[in-house]
Amino acid sequence: MFWVYGPKRGEITILALEPHPEIGAYGRIKLDSEPILEPEKTITLKLHLFIDNNSKFVRGQSRAIDDIESYILSAYDAKKRSEDRCEYEFSLSYKDDQDLEKKVYDLMGMIHSEADIRNCYVESSISTLDGEKSW
Repeated sequence: MFWVYGPKRGEITILALEPHPEIGAYGRIKLDSEPILEPEKTITLKLHLFIDNNSKFVRGQSRAIDDIESYILSAYDAKKRSEDRCEYEFSLSYKDDQDLEKKVYDLMGMIHSEADIRNCYVESSISTLDGEKSW
């Protein structure tokens, strides 16, 4: 028997299978046990976003907002809470509190980078709907 280990632990791909001289020998092959994955938790968050031009000599505020909504917030299926382009609501899946922190800060970093490309600055805050946690 020829096999290759798969991309994840415990996965194998059998390339060829030849008869073994001993009957039932293949039944004794044991794979590594797969780790038990905890189901991901989901939390609904509120994003308050203010974007403005860096100076009066540059333009890019509306393009920065459009790009952030189109490329970043759309990946999280964010919905506007109000029509003034200021507050959004979205859901985020995470494993534990450390993973949640990382995902929130990664999202904020992407938003700040996109605004910086358009010569804008961002004031943003993310919080849970009940206000228990905020970033």
